[in-house]
Order: sequence, then C-alpha cells, then structure tokens
Amino acid sequence: MTKRILSICCAILTLILMMTPFGVRMVFFGEMTEETTKTPMRSFFGSLLTENTYLPENFGVETSVESVDNTISYYYSYFSTMPIGYANFYPLITALLTFILLLMLILGLKRDLKTMIGICATGCVLASALSWFMFSAFSIVGLIIMALHIFICILQIDKKSQKIVTTPESELWRMK
Repeated sequence: MTKRILSICCAILTLILMMTPFGVRMVFFGEMTEETTKTPMRSFFGSLLTENTYLPENFGVETSVESVDNTISYYYSYFSTMPIGYANFYPLITALLTFILLLMLILGLKRDLKTMIGICATGCVLASALSWFMFSAFSIVGLIIMALHIFICILQIDKKSQKIVTTPESELWRMK
C-alpha cells in the first residue's frame, strides 16, 4: 500500500513539473540579432518577451532563450501546442500517459494493475527518450520527469518469494 501511495505522489509531482514552462526545449536555427531579442513574440498562449523574465500572463509558454552558434532555444510546457506544431508529439504523449498512469494508480487501489502501470511508465520513459534524441529536447526538468517515471516503474516490481510449498500430493509423487 505504501508503494502505491508513493507512486501516486511521484505521478502528481511529475504532472506538476510538466506544467512548468521549462520541460521541453526547442532549438531554432537562425541569426541572433539585437532586433530578435527585443521583439515580442506571439504564441498560442499570448505574447511574451524573449528575455529571461517571467510574466504572470505568460504561464505555459517559453520564458528563457539560449543562444549558441546561431541557434535559439526556447522552453515550453509538456502541454504546450508549440512542440506539436513542429512534429514533436512525444511530450504530449508523455503527459497523456502520465495522466492515465495516475488514474490507474488512484482507481486501481482495490485491483492489481501493476503490469499496466509499469507499461504506462515505460512508455513515458521511451517517449521522453525519443523526444530527446529526435528533437534535441533535453532539459533538466525533463530529466527529473524521466527519473520519476523510472522510479514509479521500479516501485511496481513485485518481488515474489522463492519459497517452495509442499503439499501431500507432491510428497506422494516423489515417493513413486
């Protein structure tokens, strides 16, 4: 029972981390000029500045910019539609599988759903890894989210005892 409660807490923490705007990194190639850094940009959630400032009306969109070798990196929430627009579906798949995992953990208190929960957690880990490798979407928050999914998967492993049960029938079989 304590493993299930710990798994529920990890899944809730994972969803909270997914809501922060630092989960998915997107890299754009282009020339970084003075005009680029000062121009307000538009996104699905509203306007924002590309400086390292956080404005309350910009919840859920990128809040920081990195510039290395003519590339610009923006950070988005796992629930943002911007990565989907650039064909990076894996963060949204990870978020949906985490939500399903949380529902199974909460509703499955009376049933044994460890196999399905393990499959969902493994799917979340694979979707995160594919996003990192295919789209260079690695971030520290994404690493923490992946570690929490691995921890949930480890918690679902049931250690079965190696104890051999002998019955009278098995003893009679040995005597023959």
